[in-house]
Amino acid sequence: MDESSRAEFDILVNNNLLVGELVLIHGVALGPTEFQQMASAGSTLVWSPLSNLLLYGQTADIAAAKAAGVHLTLAPDWSPSGSKSPLHELKVADLWDDEMLGDLFTDYELVEMVTSGAARATNWQEDVGTITPGTAADLVVVDNLHANPYRNLINAVDPDVRLSIVGGLALYGDE
Repeated sequence: MDESSRAEFDILVNNNLLVGELVLIHGVALGPTEFQQMASAGSTLVWSPLSNLLLYGQTADIAAAKAAGVHLTLAPDWSPSGSKSPLHELKVADLWDDEMLGDLFTDYELVEMVTSGAARATNWQEDVGTITPGTAADLVVVDNLHANPYRNLINAVDPDVRLSIVGGLALYGDE
């Protein structure tokens, strides 16, 4: 969160490591200048709002990152200091977005951060992240709680998950 932490970004830049393949997690110390550089390089920022808040008392300046055009994903850091799953992290991000950011992100954008956006960050977009012929059949089916499918996923909690399919194989679900 301090200048020493921000200066670690300069180390990336000075060692030619600020590249499109870079996936930077947290980024709490970064500001508009660093986010502009990340956007220019095509790098990704993983936003972990609950972990950020628990560890640092604030989150990355996700509004500045979005304004700069940084590719954004959303994921929990690890369960000891954050959410236990992307489903839970979606709720934290949505609450932060509503209460602190003035609803900067649409429901679609939040869901995209944990689906196709995450696949793009790892350069796996040809294989996963969307429901497209020829991609791995990784799907989750949740109870219908809301007419908006993106809001439905954001609002879903663990018991609402009715089926999980990975690579076309049902791994969890109700008969």
